[in-house]
Amino acid sequence: MLILFCFITLIVIVGPNKDVLDQWEESLLMSGVARTRIKFYHPYDKQLRQGDTFILMTRYDLFSEMRNFMMTKESNLYPKINIMLLGQLENQYLASQSKERNKWRCEGESEAEVVTRLLENNLHQFKHPMFRTILIDEAHFLKNLVSYWGLGTALLGMTTQRSVPLSGTPYNNGECPSCCIVYHVRASK
Repeated sequence: MLILFCFITLIVIVGPNKDVLDQWEESLLMSGVARTRIKFYHPYDKQLRQGDTFILMTRYDLFSEMRNFMMTKESNLYPKINIMLLGQLENQYLASQSKERNKWRCEGESEAEVVTRLLENNLHQFKHPMFRTILIDEAHFLKNLVSYWGLGTALLGMTTQRSVPLSGTPYNNGECPSCCIVYHVRASK
């Protein structure tokens, strides 16, 4: 049986800032990728997931998209995420900010373990990936899984076939960033 995933043609590159994304764009162009296949992320781009493209977005873009998704319950980047899972993740974020009681934490669980469990319990939503690959440049910035940046990256990782965290200094910054990076990579992918 041959299964074609012709709708999964996107590669998402998340960089720390616009300057790094400009370097990614230059590298893609130098490697022969046509300029028309490279898009900078915009939250209202309705043609975001059409065609064989590379989507370049900053950490702040992902942070903002997750924050807006929690506020409006609509997202161009995460259209398949159901509202119940979003509510559970929002509860984790608010609980980490001491703004709400944590409704989903079991005794002895860390915040990262709760988020991981919630995502694993909802794996059925992620059977058909929306993206082929996500590259997270400077992944050592992923220090807090329960921040907007961490939750956005985790959701993005769940909606892709492959997650590739890139870091030139994972151990120079201590053990915590390296451990958090591991939470973003599912071994089953």
